[in-house]
Amino acid sequence: LITLIEIVSPSNKRPGPDRRAYETKQREVLDSDVNLVEIDLLRDGQRLIPYPDLAAAVHQLACDYLVLINRQCNRLDDGMDYTLYPISLRESLPCVPIPLANDDLDIPLDLQMVIQEIDRRALYNRMIDYSRLPESPFSPENMAWVRELLRADR
Repeated sequence: LITLIEIVSPSNKRPGPDRRAYETKQREVLDSDVNLVEIDLLRDGQRLIPYPDLAAAVHQLACDYLVLINRQCNRLDDGMDYTLYPISLRESLPCVPIPLANDDLDIPLDLQMVIQEIDRRALYNRMIDYSRLPESPFSPENMAWVRELLRADR
């Protein structure tokens, strides 16, 4: 295994056995020679940040979504060995670099394209009523933006 890509699940962000299991796996990866990419596209729950200094940096970003990349070749003891990709609800998802082995060039992963393809293939529009607001609350500014999007889509 060269790079582990984790898409954070709701159960990972809630207290309980799934979160503890993920934190154990995260620690094992950070103690190994494997790169770690964590993709958190959930606004609810507690982020899976392994170091206090990193948690403080992420908190200051005040972002809706987050991609964290930890390259095994850059690991430090204080945890500030991550590259952070903060994402706003109003932005398209970024293209992020996926690290490979040693001097190999990164592979770009276009998250927006991937999520759109998953949505298209899974036919979520048949299972989810996108005219209803999500259970997770928005800020007042984002709420106004979402309502405008929903009005424009009709």
